[in-house]
Amino acid sequence: MIYIDPPYNTGNDFIYEDDFSQKAEAYADNSGQTDEEGNRLVQNSESNGRFHTDWLNMMYPRLRLAKDLLTEDGVIFISIDENEINTLKNICDEIFGQWNFVAELIWSAGRKNDSKYISISHEYILCYFKNAQYVSDHQIVWREKKQGLDAIYSTYESLRKKYGSDVAAIEKGLKDWYKSLPDGHPAKDHAHYNRVDENGIFFADNISWPGGGGPKYKVLHPVTGKPVKVPSRGWITNENTMKKWIAKGRVYFGKDENTVPTLKSYLKEREYSVPYSVFYKDGRAASKRLTTLMGNKVFENPKDEEIIKRMIEFSGTSENDISSLQL
Repeated sequence: MIYIDPPYNTGNDFIYEDDFSQKAEAYADNSGQTDEEGNRLVQNSESNGRFHTDWLNMMYPRLRLAKDLLTEDGVIFISIDENEINTLKNICDEIFGQWNFVAELIWSAGRKNDSKYISISHEYILCYFKNAQYVSDHQIVWREKKQGLDAIYSTYESLRKKYGSDVAAIEKGLKDWYKSLPDGHPAKDHAHYNRVDENGIFFADNISWPGGGGPKYKVLHPVTGKPVKVPSRGWITNENTMKKWIAKGRVYFGKDENTVPTLKSYLKEREYSVPYSVFYKDGRAASKRLTTLMGNKVFENPKDEEIIKRMIEFSGTSENDISSLQL
């Protein structure tokens, strides 16, 4: 896995004025030519294209090298802003192949108030596989642990110590805690996990057949002994499986037969999910941590090490793998 944070092309003096930019000028009328080392020279015919061209020709050979360094199941993440996102996507499509494109991640790093019109408060992270076919053939999937779970489990344990086996009190305490959380707290995304039993925290999931047409049969309420209300779309499974679920305590019944039962979906069984392409993480916190670590403000726009850690983890790197971070 490779993560790179190349210099953003802000239109100011570009410090990477190496041979690539000089060769770009030499080939001003020959877009697509290569230099003597075989590096393709990218041209821009726009009047303000000098910085643009220099930046592209700095990036191109480095991305070629990065691809060569990756294993067949390798992946690269590239941070970039709005100035070069489109052109970077184009050269990555050429180098890695459009078919190896994974996603364009959007990181909302906090509101900025220095704009006259629109506050650009996000950046991009382009993601490409070295060989998407290899990844597919080997059934490699990405999952990450949901954010905020530790806080939920900690609160649940505190409520259990306080209320013992009083399920109603624990559930009320859990719901009140969710409501007290500020917007943006990661645990708030899981506020629907607010029911509890002897097996832990769960939410009352839909037990009807998606889209309709599911099987319909009698299910008896465990207390009243009468048939419960059958969902209009039918049950989500057959009668034998339903009996097994009920025997294992996986079906949540209402107070009587007039309520459609639900399926218990336990938080401990759903701790991992597919990573989202859009995420929020205030970048100012990372700047403060780095300043504290270094004893001074050394870097102007440091990347958040926790975001990089997440990418390393969900992209499947293991103990013997190499994660290269080029900042």
